[in-house]
Amino acid sequence: YFDVWKDDQDLWWVHAAGGGTSVALYSDEYTHIVITVNTSTGLFHVNIDENLVYQGIVNYADRIYTYGIHYVAVHSGRGGVGTTSHFDDVVITCVP
Repeated sequence: YFDVWKDDQDLWWVHAAGGGTSVALYSDEYTHIVITVNTSTGLFHVNIDENLVYQGIVNYADRIYTYGIHYVAVHSGRGGVGTTSHFDDVVITCVP
């Protein structure tokens, strides 16, 4: 798995392969995030506001090819206390 999140210091982070990396500043405005996963190799790219900010290999990449991607999850808030988030568009596609 891997995840993308914004912390209390307004930094975007990517957590993958056992560690977290700060990748971009939060602009306090609409943020465009694109995550692309190659299910044959496990290689993924994270783009924030049209800038490539991270690329890596998903943990257990060999299982993605065999079993596919089981879920995509999004949450908002910390410590069990939710905060308001707004989604304009969520698109999941499969490209051969």
